Amino acid sequence: MSIAERKELWSQRIQDFRNSGQTQAAWCEANEVSLNQLKYWLKQIPISEKQANTSGLQWVKVSSVGTILQEEQEILRITVGAASVEVKPGFTPSFLADVVRTLHSLC
Repeated sequence: MSIAERKELWSQRIQDFRNSGQTQAAWCEANEVSLNQLKYWLKQIPISEKQANTSGLQWVKVSSVGTILQEEQEILRITVGAASVEVKPGFTPSFLADVVRTLHSLC
């Protein structure tokens, strides 16, 4: 694997790690990656490249729908185009990020 290919692979891994919401150790264990490798590449990838991965993103207005009656009923509804996703307490941040990215690409 060339240096450029390795750098691109680790840029994607770092983005996945940041989107996961996991600790470094938990993410490394789940993805069968050495913690030392992750730490090394977090230092090697310049900040501008990390930010470039999010340059196409933009803020959107979020509005509340309805009244929450009880704490157990807290639901966040995210709408992307014609699609709507309800997020309840205990969701997996990395899965939600994948869903939103997919909806964004389709809508």
